[in-house]
Amino acid sequence: MSHQRSATHSQIKLTPSEKPGLMRWPFYVAGAVVVLLGLAWFDAGEKPIRPIVQSVAMPVVDGDSE
Repeated sequence: MSHQRSATHSQIKLTPSEKPGLMRWPFYVAGAVVVLLGLAWFDAGEKPIRPIVQSVAMPVVDGDSE
């Protein structure tokens, strides 16, 4: 019974173009950015501006304070 030693992952040297996930990460990041921007545009679109109508109590100013 001869046992052949199989190559492990650490023994196989791959060039960057042969590593499947190494060159794809910029596309994943760009896709995530596009999805986030799309969600932000859809969810927080332009909303009408409403005037703030609220009475405010003004302090009484006495003119003889000099």
